[in-house]
Amino acid sequence: MTTADAAITYTTARAVMPDIAYQAGLYVTDNAQEVSEHFHPRAALAIPYFDEFGKPINFERVRYFDPPLGGGVKKKPIRYQQPKGTAPEVYLPKVQGLDWAKVMADTTIPIAITEGEIKSLSATVNSGIPHIGLGGVFMWADNKLPIQMFERFTLERRDVYIVFDSDIDTNPQVQLAEARLSSYLLKRRAKVRRARLPAGTDGEKQGADDFIAALGGQAYTMAMTQTPTLGDMEIRMLEMNEKCAYLEAEEKIMPTNGDGPMSKSAFTDGSIYSTLKAPSVNAKGELVMKSVAREWLQHPLARRYTNTIFRPGADEIVKTSEGIFLNSWQEQPCKPGDVKPFLELTKYLFEDTMGDEWDWPIKLLAWKAQNQTRKVPLAIMLIGEQGSGKSLWGKMVTKAFGQYGSVKSGRDLEQNWNGFIEKSLVAVIDDVSVRQMRANIETLRNWISESRVERIEKYLKNREVDNYCLFIFTTNYRDAGAFAHDDRRFLVVGAPRRDADVGYYAKLWEWVEGKGGAYIYNYLLEYDLQGWIPPVKAPETAEKKMAHEESLSEFSKLAREMRESDGHVIQNWLQSAEQWAMSVIGSPGHPETPRANELMMAIQQFPIRPWYTADELVHMFPHFIADLHNRTKRFSTATIPGKVSSALRNEGVYFLKNTDSESGFMWKGERRQFLIVCPKAEYPREMSQDQFDIYMGQMGTYQPIYRR
Repeated sequence: MTTADAAITYTTARAVMPDIAYQAGLYVTDNAQEVSEHFHPRAALAIPYFDEFGKPINFERVRYFDPPLGGGVKKKPIRYQQPKGTAPEVYLPKVQGLDWAKVMADTTIPIAITEGEIKSLSATVNSGIPHIGLGGVFMWADNKLPIQMFERFTLERRDVYIVFDSDIDTNPQVQLAEARLSSYLLKRRAKVRRARLPAGTDGEKQGADDFIAALGGQAYTMAMTQTPTLGDMEIRMLEMNEKCAYLEAEEKIMPTNGDGPMSKSAFTDGSIYSTLKAPSVNAKGELVMKSVAREWLQHPLARRYTNTIFRPGADEIVKTSEGIFLNSWQEQPCKPGDVKPFLELTKYLFEDTMGDEWDWPIKLLAWKAQNQTRKVPLAIMLIGEQGSGKSLWGKMVTKAFGQYGSVKSGRDLEQNWNGFIEKSLVAVIDDVSVRQMRANIETLRNWISESRVERIEKYLKNREVDNYCLFIFTTNYRDAGAFAHDDRRFLVVGAPRRDADVGYYAKLWEWVEGKGGAYIYNYLLEYDLQGWIPPVKAPETAEKKMAHEESLSEFSKLAREMRESDGHVIQNWLQSAEQWAMSVIGSPGHPETPRANELMMAIQQFPIRPWYTADELVHMFPHFIADLHNRTKRFSTATIPGKVSSALRNEGVYFLKNTDSESGFMWKGERRQFLIVCPKAEYPREMSQDQFDIYMGQMGTYQPIYRR
C-alpha cells in the first residue's frame, strides 16, 4: 500500500472524503523530514494549520503511519508530532463555505472543541457546527497561557461544546483536561456544554469522527447538542478544581500552588477559599448563597483523588486497583550537551579504587534513569578528604535528576521524617559521620533494599509508599565505610586527594548549577547500557575490605577465623587459652585469676572437635569474653554463654542441626546446641542423634602444654 493509499484509508474511515481532505490542505509524504528537519524520516500525513482567513500560519503537524518511539522516560509511540521548540496552535479546519473570521466574532454561532485535527475536520463537515481541533486535550494553552488564536474568539454567552472521546468518564486524565478547559471558557463568560459520546457497539472507545462514521452527522449533532449548560455552583466547582484537590486517604486538601496540605476545617473556615459564595436553589426552591468551599467538599464535580502517588513515566492522574491517584511526577528537563566535566570528575574519583571499571557508577545511574520505577538495592559510599570533589560529584548527580534528586546531611538521619524518599530517584547523604552510619544502619538497609517503605512525614498520615530511591553517601571518615563481612549493598570507594585551586571547583559548580544537570540527565537517558543490569551484589573493593578489617573487634576476628578455618586451628586456640591462663596465674593479684584456674581445670580433658557448646567456648576464649560482656551489658541481659552464641551467629557462624529434634542434641544427659567452629572440617552441618553420638565417640582430647 502506498502512502497515499494509507492516507485515504485513514481519513475515509473517519468520515473525511478525499475531496474534503484536499480542500483542508492535507497531503502525504514518504519522508516527514521534507516537512521539517525535526521530524523523523518516515511516511506521514501532513496537516497544515491556517488562520481565520484561510492563510497558512507556517505551522504543520504530521501523523506517522509507522510511529517512532519517543525519548525521555515514557518512550511512547509518537503518532503525532510538531516541529521541535514550537508552541501548540489551534487547528481551524479549512472547509469550503466556512468563514472562521465570522465565526470568531459572531457569538450566536455555537462552536465545539475536540482533540485532533481529523476529528475536528470530520465533525465540522458532517455536523455543520465549527469544531476547533486541539493537538492534545491539554493543548489549548502553552505554559498555562491560552493560545492566542483562542483569545481572538469572542466567547461571552456563546454556546461552546467540549467533545472529547467516549472514555472520558473512566479516564481521569481527560477529565482533568476537560475541567481545566471548562474553567478557562467560563472565565471568558462562555456557556459551556460538556458533551458525552456513547461507546462503540462493542464497548470500544470512540471519538467524534468514529461516531460520525458509524451513525452519521445528524446523530452526532443530536448527541452533542443535548448536553445542558453548567450552573453557577458547577462553574464554581470547576474553578475550585484549578486551585485544589481533595485527598481522601489523608482527609486533607492539597492546593495546586505547592503549599502544604490543609485540614477540612482550615479549608472551610480559615483559608482564602472560605469566603467564596455562590447562588444555589435549596429544597424549598429558594435562592440562597452557599459556601463554595463547603459545597466543593461533597460535590460530584470536585477534583478528588485517593491520595498522591509518585509514578515516574505515568500520566498526571494514575488509576490503580486501589483508587485514583494524583501523580506528583513530571518529566525532568534533559538536553544534549557537553558532559565532559561530569565524566572527568567521575573518572578521577573512582578510577583509583575501581581501575578500568571506573564507569560502573555511570552505568548504575544510567540504569536508574532508564528504569525509574525499578528499585536498585545498592548504594555508593564515597570516602575522601575535604576538597576531593566527592560532594560536588553528588551535587552533579542530584542536579541531573532535578527535583527528584535529594541532598540530605548526616544529621537528617537522626530525624524521624523520611518523606523525601517518596519523591526521590536519587538521594545523596552528604558528610555522614561514623556514628550516624552505625546508629542508623538498620534503617539505611531498609531504605536501600526495600521497594516499599513506611513514609513518615509532618502533617500527613503514615503510609506505605513505593521506594525507587538510589542512595549515595559521602564522608570524610574512612571507618564510615566499614560494613558487615557479608554486606552486599555498598560499593565503598576511596577518593584520592586532590590539590586543586578554588577556581577549578568554581567553574564546575557554575557548570552544574547552569545547564550541566540537564546535560547529564540526557546523557544518562541515552547511555547505551548494552544489556548491562545492576548486579545482585556490589563490587568488592580494597577500600571496603580495609575499612572492614580496621573495624573488627577481637571477637569479630575470632568469628572470621572460625568461618574460614579447618580442624587444625582448634589446637592453636586451646594452646592460646592455656598460655593466657598460665600468664594470669603467674601474676599475683590478677583479677582474672579465678577464671584462669577454672580454665586450667577444664582444659585437662578438653575435647578437640569441629563444634562446641557456648559454655565450652567461654572456657576456650576467656580473654575475649570480658570485652564482649562490656560491649553488650547496656542492652543485653543474656548470660555470657548466650551472648557468645548470639554474637557468633550474628557474625555468620552456624549451629549444628539435629534432624531428629529442633532442640539440639542429647549430650551428657542434657539437650544442647552446638556451634560449628570449623566449617571446613569434613563433617555434615545436619545429622541425626545416632550420627552425632558416633562422631562424638571418635573425637580426641587436648594435651596441656605443661604435661608435654
